[in-house]
Amino acid sequence: ISSQQQALYEYHESAVFHYLYPSSGPILGGTVVSIAGRFPGNLALSCRFGEGKLLAAEHVTSSLIYCITPMRKHSDNTASLVVSSHGDEFASEELAFKFEDVAHLHEVQPAVVSLETKIVTVFGENFVQTSSMRCRFGLSMSRHGIWVSSTKVLCQASLLRTGNFSLSISSNGVDFSPSKVTVVSENL
Repeated sequence: ISSQQQALYEYHESAVFHYLYPSSGPILGGTVVSIAGRFPGNLALSCRFGEGKLLAAEHVTSSLIYCITPMRKHSDNTASLVVSSHGDEFASEELAFKFEDVAHLHEVQPAVVSLETKIVTVFGENFVQTSSMRCRFGLSMSRHGIWVSSTKVLCQASLLRTGNFSLSISSNGVDFSPSKVTVVSENL
């Protein structure tokens, strides 16, 4: 009597990373990070930022996944991105995410503007120098911001209508500060 044993192997193509966006966000967590690359559709993927826990990744297409950043206790912490599938880890030393302190807005000058006002100055703390700086008036009017210092940002105002607008700041172009200041636009 002879018995034959057959070994079955399952081959999984490796994931390949190209870039992630945004590459920074607040220590509060919750930033949806888009990771572009090559992600075979048969893989159930998870993400890990630094030495944190594995978190489920959303497989959008074969070239895009989403991962949500966890909360961190400390800022100025750059974490390497690790994507895992079935216990196999695919790390990319080139892709890292920087956790930053949350920006706090204290005041805006001028607080009352006309429709012709071009720039307002926002004072606060924890403003981070990036090329992705954005100022949002209300819920949808996002404008370019210019970092001056960790306590000062210039915002392009150019409001199209009168009214009261809550102004918030984003250093990564995605996550806006929970603290806000009010800008009043009037026909002066």
